[in-house]
Amino acid sequence: MESKVYGTEEEFNGLTFEAQEEYWEEFHQHNLQGTADDLYFYPVMMSIHLQGYVGD
Repeated sequence: MESKVYGTEEEFNGLTFEAQEEYWEEFHQHNLQGTADDLYFYPVMMSIHLQGYVGD
């Protein structure tokens, strides 16, 4: 079984604003499809995405 390699928070924060925006667009699109966990920055972005989430 192949383990996934994910990007770090430091790497993500080092990106330009424009690059981060592109990753966010891709994240939201893939998240709707249920495939966001395949993205390089998935753990970082999901953590940010869920900040403040209390639940339904």
